[in-house]
Amino acid sequence: MINKKTKTENFILTKQNIHDLKSELENLIHFKRKEIIEDLKQARQQGDLSENSQYDAAKQKQVEIEERIAEINSFLKNHAITSFEKKGVVLIGKTVTLLDLKSNEKIVFKIGTVFDINISKNVISNISPLAKSIIGRKIGDRILIKGKNVVASYWVKILEIK
Repeated sequence: MINKKTKTENFILTKQNIHDLKSELENLIHFKRKEIIEDLKQARQQGDLSENSQYDAAKQKQVEIEERIAEINSFLKNHAITSFEKKGVVLIGKTVTLLDLKSNEKIVFKIGTVFDINISKNVISNISPLAKSIIGRKIGDRILIKGKNVVASYWVKILEIK
């Protein structure tokens, strides 16, 4: 789930993100809600609800599902679709090879949306400081990536964009 603070922002989504969110929303509305209603009905049949842990768990699950439905609706309502069409420019969906100009090491990663982050597959978010610094740039560009302090800042050169 995304931080509640970001709910008022416009989200950049890919067509796949939109498809995945709509699928999750359908599942929550048409299946998970019905499961929770059945769980609540069974818990009520046990009698006294004041000390019924099954009922409390089902109510908590119901709250979580409704919050997620609201969150997904917010994402789908407040989004912009990104395009990968521009060639030779760093954009969401592109795999980028950078050269760290100090260490002379190559860095390869893909830029995704906040829904695509996967560190084990080298997918970073478009809102990360690194991605923000290079989006819109071209092969050969040299960019200062600013860290939280001067020591953490470093220069890179874009070697490849796929």
